[in-house]
Formats: sequence, structure tokens, C-alpha cells
Amino acid sequence: MRLILVLLAVSAAARAEETVDKGKVVAARLERCSSCQMARFNKCKEWIETEAQRYPAVEVTHMHGRAPVIYWFDIFGDTLGTTRVKETDTVEDVGAYFHDKGIMPGMPEPKWMEKPASSFAVTDNCIAFRRHNVYKERLPRSDEPCHFKIPPGGGIGYCECTNGKRPEIQIGKKREYVTCEEVCVLGKAPWDEEEL
Repeated sequence: MRLILVLLAVSAAARAEETVDKGKVVAARLERCSSCQMARFNKCKEWIETEAQRYPAVEVTHMHGRAPVIYWFDIFGDTLGTTRVKETDTVEDVGAYFHDKGIMPGMPEPKWMEKPASSFAVTDNCIAFRRHNVYKERLPRSDEPCHFKIPPGGGIGYCECTNGKRPEIQIGKKREYVTCEEVCVLGKAPWDEEEL
């Protein structure tokens, strides 16, 4: 009886590990030029026009002057690698890039998981910069380490400090570049009047 319980516990632990496979590709972003470069990659363009909408886990973005590149992401939004689309690729070849990584038609966009503190260089005062949008919806794919310099107009979210406080970082505030390490040491954002 005890052996069966141990085997069941080991089996449950193995299944729990499988649910968060950091190395598994769960989404992709296909970056491509919206004009000049795509004339050379006509089959990639055809895949985007005819097939891309069937792949919710694939985001298509436009980068001026860029030959098509596919970025592969894990459940935390970390980039696992890239694939360059070739000029000679057929529509089927482009689809095969996604199929080979396990991204199939109809596969939903993943619900991104917040990166655990262990994935950042946690300091004595700071865990990470946690991003959210203007509606306060978390954007875990965009979290940054404590030493990341948050630009004056380019980051909203909060600094997760080791003391449990979460000073907000907002756009529209008059400020210089700041890191969450600095914010957590101060106990507040440098431009805020009162301490949190």
C-alpha cells in the first residue's frame, strides 16, 4: 500500500513539472518588413495572408527593412531562439517551422506566467520590475530584472521589493531613468512625495 502511495506521489509530481516546461515553445512572433523585403519573400507573405489568422499563438509584427525572422517563446515570455525564413521557402515550409516547434492551427495564445523570482538576479532589496498596461492588467512577458533602467516614457508597472512593498512606476511623471533597485532602496519612487 505504501509503495502505491509513493508511486502516485511521484507520478503527480512529474505531471506538475510537465505543466510548466520552461524550455517548451508555446508561442512565436514572426517579424517581417511590410514593404520592400517582402517582395523577395513572396511565399512567406502568402502564408501571412492566408494562414496566419489560423494560428492565435503566432503574433505577426512589422519591422521596417527586416527579412522575416521567427522568435520562439516559452510560457514566461523568454526567447528560446530564432529562425530565419529563407527566400526559397514555400508556404508549406513556413507552416512547417511552426509545426516542428509544436505550434498548430487553433492553438490559443498562452496565458503568460509571471516569472519567478529565481529567474532574476534578486538583490537584498529588489525582486523585479513587474510590468502592467494602463488598465493595470499584468504583462508578465515584459518583466525586467532589478538593474533594468526604466526609461522616462517607456515603462509602467511596479517594483516588487523584498520587503513586500510595490512602488508604482508610471508614465507621465517627470523623471529620469530609474532602476527598481534604486526605488526599493528608497522605499518609494524618487519623484513621489511620500514614502510607501
